[in-house]
Amino acid sequence: MVRGMKYGPEASEYLTKAREINPHNPRIYYLEGQSKYHTPAMFGGSKDKAKTLYEKSLEEFKTFKPKNDLMPNWGIDLVNKMLETYK
Repeated sequence: MVRGMKYGPEASEYLTKAREINPHNPRIYYLEGQSKYHTPAMFGGSKDKAKTLYEKSLEEFKTFKPKNDLMPNWGIDLVNKMLETYK
């Protein structure tokens, strides 16, 4: 928990920068969802907020195309797995 308090804001800062660079990158929303999912409510976490972010990620994956073979292409399976937990 102490590491979350230390590194959570730093991770959030990097995700904000990533969104500024490419707001259509679906992995940003997946990672933000993971953060919300695993953060206690008293610190701003919420399974409902996480679900919204997972849904946004899935929506972005529908149109996401890596620019070349060296670009990352992971995440859709992880998003689908997390969304399954809500059924």
